[in-house]
Amino acid sequence: KRLDKIVNNGRIKYFKKNKELSFSDGGDKPVNKLIIGDNFEGLQNLLIQYKNSIDVIYIDPPYGKDSMGQFAETNYNNALTRDNLLSMLFSRLVLAKELLSDDGVIFCSIDDKNQAYVKCLFDEVFGERNFIVNFVVNSAPAGQQSSEYIAIQQSYCLMYKKSEAFEVKRIELYEDDLAEKYKDGEEEGVRYYIERIWKRGVGGKKEDVPSLHFPVYYNESSQKIYIDEEIESLSKEERDKLIKIIPYHTKGVLGRWTWAKETMKENRKSLFVKLTSGEYKLYKKVWENDETGTMMKSIIESDIGRTELGSLELKSIMNDKVFLYPKSALFIKTLINLHPNKLAIVLDFFAGSGTTGQAVLELNKQDNGNRQFILCQLNEITDTTPNGIVKDVTSKRLKRVMTGECYDGNKEFDWIKKNEPLGGSLDVYEIANDLANNESTEGQTPFDVIDETLYGKEKFTNLQDKIDWVCSNFENCQKELKE
Repeated sequence: KRLDKIVNNGRIKYFKKNKELSFSDGGDKPVNKLIIGDNFEGLQNLLIQYKNSIDVIYIDPPYGKDSMGQFAETNYNNALTRDNLLSMLFSRLVLAKELLSDDGVIFCSIDDKNQAYVKCLFDEVFGERNFIVNFVVNSAPAGQQSSEYIAIQQSYCLMYKKSEAFEVKRIELYEDDLAEKYKDGEEEGVRYYIERIWKRGVGGKKEDVPSLHFPVYYNESSQKIYIDEEIESLSKEERDKLIKIIPYHTKGVLGRWTWAKETMKENRKSLFVKLTSGEYKLYKKVWENDETGTMMKSIIESDIGRTELGSLELKSIMNDKVFLYPKSALFIKTLINLHPNKLAIVLDFFAGSGTTGQAVLELNKQDNGNRQFILCQLNEITDTTPNGIVKDVTSKRLKRVMTGECYDGNKEFDWIKKNEPLGGSLDVYEIANDLANNESTEGQTPFDVIDETLYGKEKFTNLQDKIDWVCSNFENCQKELKE
């Protein structure tokens, strides 16, 4: 029924290029986009070109003053109630799902008071089967006193895939990380770490999988390992020297291995026996060349997630505290990097200060990727942004980190003293809504005014082709949400 609020008002919303804020580096990489306006209308227009094409979506929606989240009035100074928040999000998530590619993924940052409600909304739109994780983000290590009882240290970030086609990327490790991880030994130039090979927790008892409970024998002097019936070929004297090892779930409770007999035999080189607390136990070696990276953890620690990082970063770019509680580029870069496609199109339709754009460019520089970002943000006027958030913060931030200077040529900001410009081109669009679908004045009809090149099309040379394209693509761009 929430979709019943969408009505046709007979006026077409369409992209108009803002030439003053757009800029190009003359390169051949995909042009990034910044859309100024209501993100519902922005998503409607993006569907014309990008349906089933967006690889990663990240959003940090306004939580609303009545949700009592600490970021509600500081980020957007809005008057959203929780019902309004969910209704507002629902219509936009429906469009976002249409934009996502089959192997696409969406992230949504949310506070602790709203995360349960917003997760239910995501379950409804994307399907509970496509839920991947609810990251716990250590965003305030010292504790944000938002409760009279508890110092709140965390926020959350939901992660959903569009379908089973999504495959998560393992996080690549650098040498310092590798040396720390694979620190237990080295054989023939390949490092490894030791991991237990018996099952703990649920499903770890002998009766859970009886076939995985069997003895392993160890000869300490020769360091040879024999698996179950393999000792039958040994002499009695040889058998008498063996140490019997069986898996235990807990003290006195028989357990089971995580590897079957045949797997142990095939990977005998990886088996390792160690004396632990006076008892011989069986482990496995995990080799460096068997893993392409490490699995992302569900808790994002403060060195990535704390809010202060984003504030310091933005201040170094803008020379002032122009936007409260922005996410850090490192945090968003960490999320985007979970998608394996280095050519990914990344969308953020609650763009705020533009952190997602910077994160995409930094990740491209780090791994030689060729990702493209699309940002959408309403040009809200606040006490610190008299010309609106987009014109006073978002566009200026992107111009500075991409080119090394602001629109007025100003190069006096701290960020550029320590960083090279990230490069790239930016097209800035505004959403016009002043076009009636029945306008017939010569030169002012929809077929005259709408610029197809802003939607990835070549200029039409045939008027009828232009008419057909407009009529078949802009019907949804006449619809709006009613209160």
